[in-house]
Amino acid sequence: MQLKNYEQVYFTFLGANLDKTDHIHLLGNNTFGFEDLPNSDEKDYNDMILQLNLSASTV
Repeated sequence: MQLKNYEQVYFTFLGANLDKTDHIHLLGNNTFGFEDLPNSDEKDYNDMILQLNLSASTV
């Protein structure tokens, strides 16, 4: 599979995004909001919200 539009790929590392825009924002405890528009002034980070619940166990 070959991606034809690299501008639609967003990374957590700001410097890796071609539009130099932060597309992932920490909203709270283990809750991340995503912004889907390139070079957008919207920056509401509600296009997708992901909450992680992590746990560790020992054997």
